[in-house]
Amino acid sequence: MPYFSFSIKENLNFYNNINIMPNRIYFSKDTELWKKLQNKQNINKTIFLKFEHRKKINNLSKKILFCLPPNIGLGDTIEYGLAIKSISVRKIFLKIGVAFTGKYSFILRDYFDINEVYENIISAEEMKQYDCIFHFTLEIQSLEMQKNIRANIIGDICDYFKVDFIGFNNSVVSNKKIKKISLFPISKSPIRTMPVLLINKLIVELKNYFEVEIFFNKENNISDYILNNIRINGSKIIEPPSATSLVKLIKNIDYGIFVDSGPLHVAKIFGKKGMLVETSVSKDLLINSYQ
Repeated sequence: MPYFSFSIKENLNFYNNINIMPNRIYFSKDTELWKKLQNKQNINKTIFLKFEHRKKINNLSKKILFCLPPNIGLGDTIEYGLAIKSISVRKIFLKIGVAFTGKYSFILRDYFDINEVYENIISAEEMKQYDCIFHFTLEIQSLEMQKNIRANIIGDICDYFKVDFIGFNNSVVSNKKIKKISLFPISKSPIRTMPVLLINKLIVELKNYFEVEIFFNKENNISDYILNNIRINGSKIIEPPSATSLVKLIKNIDYGIFVDSGPLHVAKIFGKKGMLVETSVSKDLLINSYQ
């Protein structure tokens, strides 16, 4: 995934409804944007397009811009958000911004009160507001291999900055009678996705006592395969049209059955009741410090 800078000669309104202004320098980690800028139709409209070298910091200053790794999922966004929130409440920085947050920017704004968020691009002028540019996967070694070896994102970041983890907000947990069970069987990884056999057994056992709803993801090919091979048996199928709607739906579940995926982490910040089906990543890492 490139970390790059660019400038354009004329307006290009093709990119996620973001108006990229001419004759300004921008920075990004977005592969989609990189490819579009290299497209034959657009390459002649650019002033320059080049890779950038990430630079390690010498010391922490008072105005810090945290740069997230590219294309992270919902769960990782929540973990980075919790870590940054833990840093923020200690007030060791005068100004905190977060760059390259992608489509889950609303998580950081709405649930962690991080206001200076730059979704896919940040201008050179905006970057000058910060005197410390901190790339997580450059500065914290364990996070560099996160896609291959699951790191303790919250713990490793809090340890680096010597702050305590603020914990989860469990205030919405209630003792009301459970009427509905929500299954979240899908992960981006096949080895963390709930097997068809297990889903079918859960449906058979649960439907005699509860309403059962199963959440799927239209953007995930694994999701399509699972949906086409399970026995629905009267269960309700839910395919949220957006991440925003998914988060709102999880906030209102009675009880969830989760794998290692984004919905698990959403449920944690809302203090929802549920069960984790452990796969390739230890429960001690996924639900540590969670009641």
